Amino acid sequence: LQEADYSTKPLVFFMHQVKPKPNARVFVTADGKPFMIGGESGKGRIICVTGMPFGDPAPGQVGFWEWFDWVYLMRNGILWAMRR
Repeated sequence: LQEADYSTKPLVFFMHQVKPKPNARVFVTADGKPFMIGGESGKGRIICVTGMPFGDPAPGQVGFWEWFDWVYLMRNGILWAMRR
């Protein structure tokens, strides 16, 4: 997940408030709160993105859903979930 370039400071306007389980991994935070979480359930893995693609960024700002590296962040999360 470190491949993503956060220098553009993608914005999150709305996030579900969650409390990760003790064995969960928080991959990315937004304002100190879990944004992308991974965990295991049975023989599989799960990722959860708590941010919602809502909001109206001001000129010069970018919402996370329009952020260029969003696809890479999701790709890496999905690849993590697919590994055994």
